[in-house]
Amino acid sequence: GHSRFRPASLTNAIVPAAINNDNNNDNVDLFQFLLGGEVYASGLLLKHAASLGIANEAELSAQSQSQCSSLAQGYPSYWARMALNMERAAGAAACAVNFPAWGNMCRRLHDAAASASKDDVDLEFIQFFATPIENLDDMAAAVIDKEEENDVDYKEIAQHVRLLQEYELLFWDAVYACK
Repeated sequence: GHSRFRPASLTNAIVPAAINNDNNNDNVDLFQFLLGGEVYASGLLLKHAASLGIANEAELSAQSQSQCSSLAQGYPSYWARMALNMERAAGAAACAVNFPAWGNMCRRLHDAAASASKDDVDLEFIQFFATPIENLDDMAAAVIDKEEENDVDYKEIAQHVRLLQEYELLFWDAVYACK
């Protein structure tokens, strides 16, 4: 991973070059791809927040910290834990399982909000996550295949995926409760 990539904010962050540990330069690393998406989406989030009356990144951060339960932190915290422990196979499996459901939910939200919105820019953040990730399963499988060299255990991967799903549910419950 990118152990030195620790920007104070993703706004205006520059995605570090890929660390190529693979002799096949045609493979796109799933996590490098996702990092690029997160950095790109951070700008869209700020535009979306502005459409909701939140002026800037500091205000967005202050509102989410003061109004949302700590239960919302389990999901990102568990992702961080898996990253620090190099649980790449589990992370890849979780992406392959959860991201299509997340994308479908974002699509439904986008479609409902689009009927009430006057400006598509307000919804670019939601539209970005509603867009299916091309070759997601292939990228996830490549990570899992590579990690199989390290004796990856199916039960361990399944446990990580289930925990992430449970933490994600806590996240959304906390977000809903802070409305």
